[in-house]
Amino acid sequence: MNGPELNIDDLPDLLMPAEMGALFRVDTETVSGWARRGWVHPIVTPNGHRRYFREEARMILAGHQVTKQTAAALRELWIGKALPS
Repeated sequence: MNGPELNIDDLPDLLMPAEMGALFRVDTETVSGWARRGWVHPIVTPNGHRRYFREEARMILAGHQVTKQTAAALRELWIGKALPS
Protein backbone atom coordinates (compact mmCIF):
# COMPACT_ATOMS: atom_id res chain seq x y z
CA MET A 1 0.00 0.00 0.00
CA ASN A 2 1.49 3.23 -1.10
CA GLY A 3 0.14 6.47 0.22
CA PRO A 4 0.18 8.72 3.22
CA GLU A 5 0.89 7.26 6.63
CA LEU A 6 -2.21 6.70 8.75
CA ASN A 7 -2.33 8.42 12.09
CA ILE A 8 -4.21 6.13 14.46
CA ASP A 9 -5.46 9.15 16.43
CA ASP A 10 -7.28 10.42 13.33
CA LEU A 11 -9.29 7.20 13.02
CA PRO A 12 -12.69 6.50 14.65
CA ASP A 13 -13.04 4.39 17.81
CA LEU A 14 -14.34 1.47 15.73
CA LEU A 15 -12.32 0.60 12.66
CA MET A 16 -13.59 -0.97 9.47
CA PRO A 17 -11.57 -3.95 8.21
CA ALA A 18 -9.94 -1.77 5.53
CA GLU A 19 -8.77 0.73 8.16
CA MET A 20 -7.43 -2.05 10.36
CA GLY A 21 -5.65 -3.57 7.38
CA ALA A 22 -4.18 -0.22 6.37
CA LEU A 23 -2.75 0.28 9.86
CA PHE A 24 -0.95 -3.04 9.69
CA ARG A 25 -0.31 -2.89 5.94
CA VAL A 26 -2.17 -6.12 5.27
CA ASP A 27 -5.20 -7.10 3.22
CA THR A 28 -8.67 -7.20 4.78
CA GLU A 29 -8.67 -10.99 4.31
CA THR A 30 -5.64 -11.16 6.60
CA VAL A 31 -7.50 -9.13 9.23
CA SER A 32 -10.46 -11.52 8.92
CA GLY A 33 -8.09 -14.46 9.39
CA TRP A 34 -6.68 -12.85 12.53
CA ALA A 35 -10.23 -12.53 13.88
CA ARG A 36 -11.00 -16.19 13.11
CA ARG A 37 -7.84 -17.21 14.98
CA GLY A 38 -8.72 -14.98 17.95
CA TRP A 39 -5.73 -12.68 17.45
CA VAL A 40 -8.00 -9.62 17.19
CA HIS A 41 -11.44 -9.27 18.73
CA PRO A 42 -14.00 -7.48 16.57
CA ILE A 43 -17.55 -6.65 17.42
CA VAL A 44 -20.23 -7.51 14.90
CA THR A 45 -22.76 -4.83 14.02
CA PRO A 46 -26.48 -5.63 13.75
CA ASN A 47 -25.97 -5.73 9.96
CA GLY A 48 -23.25 -8.38 10.34
CA HIS A 49 -20.23 -6.14 9.70
CA ARG A 50 -17.07 -6.51 11.75
CA ARG A 51 -15.57 -3.51 13.51
CA TYR A 52 -12.27 -3.45 15.36
CA PHE A 53 -11.39 -1.34 18.38
CA ARG A 54 -8.87 1.40 17.67
CA GLU A 55 -7.41 0.93 21.17
CA GLU A 56 -6.84 -2.76 20.51
CA ALA A 57 -4.98 -1.84 17.30
CA ARG A 58 -2.93 0.69 19.27
CA MET A 59 -2.01 -1.96 21.86
CA ILE A 60 -0.98 -4.47 19.18
CA LEU A 61 1.10 -1.86 17.35
CA ALA A 62 2.85 -1.16 20.68
CA GLY A 63 3.78 -4.85 20.92
CA HIS A 64 1.19 -6.02 23.44
CA GLN A 65 -0.84 -9.19 23.08
CA VAL A 66 -4.54 -8.47 23.61
CA THR A 67 -6.39 -11.16 25.52
CA LYS A 68 -10.12 -11.86 25.34
CA GLN A 69 -10.43 -10.28 28.79
CA THR A 70 -8.75 -7.08 27.61
CA ALA A 71 -10.96 -7.01 24.52
CA ALA A 72 -14.04 -7.48 26.72
CA ALA A 73 -12.94 -4.54 28.87
CA LEU A 74 -12.48 -2.40 25.74
CA ARG A 75 -15.97 -3.42 24.62
CA GLU A 76 -17.47 -2.41 27.97
CA LEU A 77 -15.67 0.94 27.89
CA TRP A 78 -16.91 1.58 24.36
CA ILE A 79 -20.49 0.65 25.25
CA GLY A 80 -20.36 3.00 28.23
CA LYS A 81 -19.02 5.77 25.99
CA ALA A 82 -21.57 5.15 23.24
CA LEU A 83 -24.64 5.12 25.47
CA PRO A 84 -26.15 8.45 26.49
CA SER A 85 -25.70 9.28 30.15
